[in-house]
Amino acid sequence: MPDPEQMVPPQRAPELGPTIRAIRKAHRMTTAELAVALKVDQSMISRYEAGKRVPGEPVLLRLLPLARGDEKSPILAQLSIRRGRPVMEAEAFLAAEAAEAEFAAIKREMEILTDARPNMARFAYLAPAILHAQKEIDASLNAVLQLWLSTPDFPEKAQCFRDAALFLEIALSRAALGSRGEKQRYRVIYPVDLGDGVQREAGEIVDLTAAAAAPYSHALCIVESDATEQRRSG
Repeated sequence: MPDPEQMVPPQRAPELGPTIRAIRKAHRMTTAELAVALKVDQSMISRYEAGKRVPGEPVLLRLLPLARGDEKSPILAQLSIRRGRPVMEAEAFLAAEAAEAEFAAIKREMEILTDARPNMARFAYLAPAILHAQKEIDASLNAVLQLWLSTPDFPEKAQCFRDAALFLEIALSRAALGSRGEKQRYRVIYPVDLGDGVQREAGEIVDLTAAAAAPYSHALCIVESDATEQRRSG
């Protein structure tokens, strides 16, 4: 399925990028403010203005009411390219109103869902964000979702997934520290000499990189943050 915010196609309306910049300047808006108005990431505004990305139809329909006079022409021209036929201003405004009404209805449904099922609402937010990022995901993520769908419900099911998420968070944190060569706090659980001729006793706290700690993993355990401890105990 093509990306709605696709890279510049062979056909695009001339002056669309400069027009978007002119509209933003005319309204004295920052790129962040225009991004909020168009419901896109702030980084997309600079790409639109530079002609590196072409807005999809929903963005064009939100942009049109901000345009004045000749600023409307490139927007209508791009809508015409996308629809494969001429699009008049009145038709575009009706489509913009319909799109806004649909968005408002979805927003209301999301608000209701957030109150009733906050985890489902969070998933509904994350799924489109993952698709919009256009980055391949690892097969393991699909496997986890499939496990959630295919495993029958039983009292310990949710806790199993919570434990897996906590393990993954800790493992990723350790891997990130190791890749950057940063030090992590460890607790000595068995007396050990860490190669410097000093005997550490059980209970002592030492700061080591992941590489330095690896040979002594039998005698060390990572000191987890307070937040992680709280999530584990919860």
